[in-house]
This record gives sequence, C-alpha cells and structure tokens, in this order.
Amino acid sequence: MNAGLRRAAADEDGSVVPLFGVAVATAALVLVLVVDAVAYLVAAARAQAAADAAALAAIALADPRGRTPGDPAREAARAAAAVAARLEACTCAVGARTVAVEVSVAVPAIVVTRLAARRVTAVAAAELRPGRAPVQAPVGPPFAQTDSAERTSSSQRSSSSGGTGAPPA
Repeated sequence: MNAGLRRAAADEDGSVVPLFGVAVATAALVLVLVVDAVAYLVAAARAQAAADAAALAAIALADPRGRTPGDPAREAARAAAAVAARLEACTCAVGARTVAVEVSVAVPAIVVTRLAARRVTAVAAAELRPGRAPVQAPVGPPFAQTDSAERTSSSQRSSSSGGTGAPPA
C-alpha cells in the first residue's frame, strides 16, 4: 500500500504549475482593470475641475456691467487648456448672467479606452449674482471652530449649574 501512495504522488508532480499560471494571469488582468478604472475616475475628476475652472473664467468675462472686456468662450478655452482639457461647448455670451461649459479630458488607460470612450466629459455652470458680497472662507480646519463652540457652550452650562466654569478635559 505504501508503494501505491508513492506512485499516486509521483503522478501528481507538477500539477500545481498550470493552476499557478492561471492564478497569476487572472491577478494581472484584475490589476490592469483596477488601474484602468482608477485612471478613468481620475480623468473624470480632472474633467470636472477643468469644467468648473472654465465656467468661472467665462463668467468673469461675461460681466453684464461690462467691466471686464473680452471673449468669455476664449477665456473658458484658455482655462481648460491650462489643465490639459479641451473645451467642447460653451454657452456664454458677453453680458450673460449665466454660463455653461462642457469640457473633455483624455483617459490615459489601456482597456477602458477600448471598451468605453477615449475622453471623458464634464459639464459646469456659473451664475453671476450682482449685489452679493463675497463670503470669506474660515481659516483653519472646520473642526477647530466646532471644538471651540462646543467648549464655550459646555463651559457656560457648567458655570450656570454651579460648576467650576472650567471646560471639560
């Protein structure tokens, strides 16, 4: 019986090699697909950022008061080209209060470009609202303001309830 087991084991020598090859090929394919998907998502984010920048550049020159002379569509194209994007469409006239742009970015991928589009597009719009003062963004991380507000309210509660008035640790 011992000789029979040895013969069966000898017959199976090297049977893992084809299975290992299939596993490596599958892992490589999955890796390429993941890298391509990430490249596509990054291109989509770049396209949206470029569209936002182009819309803001166009609305800056579409001032209805006529303070900034220039062609809004040309400025939108320039803003898109500055971030390696292409302006596909621009609904922006001089003196308009609203502009809309469509921008595309090339997708630097291997498989996705064969299955889907070679470029990804994004749309953005900007609206000019005269008479509103610009809002200044708070300085520092947003949680810093929340923490100080919570400390103030908790110290006010403790002092009103007869506590020491010190903020909790």
